[in-house]
Amino acid sequence: MDIFRKNYLDDLIAIKSIISVWRFVMKGKSNPVPDIHDFWEIVFVEEGTYRVIVDGELFEIGCGEALLYPPLAHHIGNGQFFDATIRIISFESDSADLYKISREPLKLSKTAKEL
Repeated sequence: MDIFRKNYLDDLIAIKSIISVWRFVMKGKSNPVPDIHDFWEIVFVEEGTYRVIVDGELFEIGCGEALLYPPLAHHIGNGQFFDATIRIISFESDSADLYKISREPLKLSKTAKEL
C-alpha cells in the first residue's frame, strides 16, 4: 500500500551539456579579449569585483553575485585593472526561462554558492 503522494514538478530549466568550467584569479592590468559563442555562460564572483560589458551594457558584479549571458551575446571584461576571482561555467540549454534571468546580476544564497 502506497501512503505517499507523488508531487510531480515541471522541468523549468534543463541543462543539455556542460561545455567548460574555469576559475580565474585576476590581479592587476589585463587586456581582455572580446568573446561571442553559441552557448550560455554564467560568471560567478568569488572575491572582488568584476566588470563586464554584455552587448554594449556595463555590468559590475561583486562578491557572491553571478551574471548569466545568453548565446550570441557579445561580451568583454571592462577596465584595465582587475581584482577578482571568478568562475565561469559554459553550458547548453534550450530553456527559454533562462532569458528571464539573464543580463541581471544575481545575488546567490549560501546554498546556491555551494552548488
